[in-house]
Amino acid sequence: MPTREKSSHRLTGLLILIWLLYGISIATGFFETKRQHQVYIENHLSSILTSSQLFFRQVDNGLSELAETLAQLDENTDVNSLVLPDANTTGLSIDLQAALADVREALPNVVMLAALDTEGRRISSTGLTPEREKMLAMANRDFIREHENGLAYARFYAPEPKAGNAPPYSLVSYRISVSSQPVILVAILEMAEISRWLEHFSQSTGLLLRLTGANDALISQHPLEQPTGPLNRAFVNAQKTDPDYRLTIEASLPWANVLPSMLISLLLSFVVLVLISVGLIWILRKYHQETYRRKALLDEVRTVLQLVEHGVCVTDEKGRVLYANSHLLEITGWEASSLEGKNLHTALHQPPADKALDALPSDTHNMQDCPILTAITAGEEAEFRDTTLYQRNGKTIFVVLRVKPIVLVNKRQGAVISIDDVTQSRQREARLRYEAFHDNLTGLNNRSRLNEAMEERLLATPTKQQVDTTLDALLFIDLDGFKPINDTYGHEAGDMLLIEVAKRLSKQAREEDLVVRQGGDEFVILMTNLPDEEVVKRRAHQLLGALTAPIELEDTPPITVGASIGIAIKQKGRTTEEWLQNADNAMYQAKENGKNRVVCAHQHT
Repeated sequence: MPTREKSSHRLTGLLILIWLLYGISIATGFFETKRQHQVYIENHLSSILTSSQLFFRQVDNGLSELAETLAQLDENTDVNSLVLPDANTTGLSIDLQAALADVREALPNVVMLAALDTEGRRISSTGLTPEREKMLAMANRDFIREHENGLAYARFYAPEPKAGNAPPYSLVSYRISVSSQPVILVAILEMAEISRWLEHFSQSTGLLLRLTGANDALISQHPLEQPTGPLNRAFVNAQKTDPDYRLTIEASLPWANVLPSMLISLLLSFVVLVLISVGLIWILRKYHQETYRRKALLDEVRTVLQLVEHGVCVTDEKGRVLYANSHLLEITGWEASSLEGKNLHTALHQPPADKALDALPSDTHNMQDCPILTAITAGEEAEFRDTTLYQRNGKTIFVVLRVKPIVLVNKRQGAVISIDDVTQSRQREARLRYEAFHDNLTGLNNRSRLNEAMEERLLATPTKQQVDTTLDALLFIDLDGFKPINDTYGHEAGDMLLIEVAKRLSKQAREEDLVVRQGGDEFVILMTNLPDEEVVKRRAHQLLGALTAPIELEDTPPITVGASIGIAIKQKGRTTEEWLQNADNAMYQAKENGKNRVVCAHQHT
């Protein structure tokens, strides 16, 4: 297909993508705008509810104080007797009416207070007019029924609204005990202040607001001409309920208040999409140009790199693998399709997530600190002769890695990475070193390692504090009665005994101590940085106790062996041979003195 036709198809695809993105943007913008306004309404409802709570809390406090006053009346007084018309002749009636008047005077929003018995009959009242008495009669039965169900409060009812206007009053009841008899206080509240709050919020926010009481009757709404049914002519609506005061506040936002801002958002989203589309076209063109250039470069070098005998890969200037030859794939366990496109550090130089805890601290550096990536991005030649890489299965390999930058037409294009796997040679070196310094039977250090460590201690220059407070000691240990065990049970049992002795010595030694098998049934322990000779002797006796404990071997009865231990303290000016000979002489002195004991050179213990 000609290049121009391909470009035309790509451009058509981009135009389709643009319109698809625009449609998604319209839907997303609609739902996001709706969500924002939903949050906007809910926040305002919380504010209104908080203001209403302050208003009603004043009424609660006043009625609570009245309840406390009435609770102090004489328990023998019969409240029901005060229902009679001549109840105002009793002393209690005067006290109750005065108390009601005081509470009403202290609460400006309370226009009427009445005390009822449980049958709904009025005991006493203040501020009661004929109109308010009708309102009170409408709610008495509901209040009494709720109090009979155990409620302490019957919250905020509203009478039937007047035509075209919200009702100016609401009612609240409060159950108390006077002279151990139940009494219901009923207050009529003037709701003008709350109506002003709703009006203010409605005007400032454009919301349709409605406040209803415990009986779902309307207390107040703004604007007044809004429908009394469900607020369904709105862009969004919400409600909040206060269970303590049994109030429900509803709010909705009309479409007319939202449509202009939505049109502006749609216009802005269209402009943004156009800019994104133009940017995508530019980026895709640059990407295709770069892809074709790199493909041509890779095609030229692929044939050559496949003939190289060590692992080779080509990366871009950021370290992403563009190509890897078959030898590198064999070394690392990757497949070409999986490795190409990955960052070299992430794929090979960083342990897999499930192996990270087992990795060495030096191998867990971040990508920003990776020396290989640093060389690639800087365009510098580099060689790493002792570094670790990770195969795809998480296995560690040791490699020699070289970085060579690629420069074409005076422009850096990436790098060529060559990798030689030296894992086997490293393992062989480690094995040879281990064999050179360890005993084959017990796994302990051998004489060569002992001589090396003793020379290090003799040549070390201690500080003045170390000279005054620490010393190094050599413990020469020879088992007592080993030959009869070897002769009686055979060399295999003797070898098992030596292995058990090595385990016990290693268990008793400190981390900094060097435990050595000198040969046969002879062992040496180099102890460093000890405070004084007494500590050395005490530790030697601990070793002696561990060795004299019975040893159970397979197919033999429990075996008990002893040990003769000779101690030699490091002395300035002595050689390693002299130091070791002093410990050996002390050990022989221990054997001559009866075996199974500890002797310090020039001293008898």
